[in-house]
Amino acid sequence: MDFRTSLNTIGDAEFEFIKNLVYKQAGIFLAPHKKIMVQSRLNARLRTLEIQSFEDYVAKLKMDQNFATQEMQELINRITTNKTDFFRENHHFEFLKNDYFPQLEKEAQETGASKNLRIWCSASSTGEEPYSIAITVYDYFQNKPGWNCKIYASDID
Repeated sequence: MDFRTSLNTIGDAEFEFIKNLVYKQAGIFLAPHKKIMVQSRLNARLRTLEIQSFEDYVAKLKMDQNFATQEMQELINRITTNKTDFFRENHHFEFLKNDYFPQLEKEAQETGASKNLRIWCSASSTGEEPYSIAITVYDYFQNKPGWNCKIYASDID
């Protein structure tokens, strides 16, 4: 078999190991239906490393601590979505503007709750997502005095 062009199939045991490892290291839960996605995204990695099978890859992760330590970032990068756009999945921003922010404002008026808004953008990639949130927050709250809005952004990759 030529590892440079072959596509390997990931077995249940190997998927389970990778799924648990990714959850332990990064807190990312991979549902069973993600098995084919993991297989697809890691096949190129196996070819790059010249590893013949997922069984060999998992064995190396288990037995070679130096390899496992160095490989974790590559593994995480390959199974996470590395796509970023301004207003990606626009319905989220529409929900904030049309549903969530008005409800938050109403609650503050009715209960006297603080006018603090904190948003954590946990998949901020190169910044388009938190900037999109900031634009949405600004558009909604710019003429509403007393609101203290902060956006925190981070990314695993």
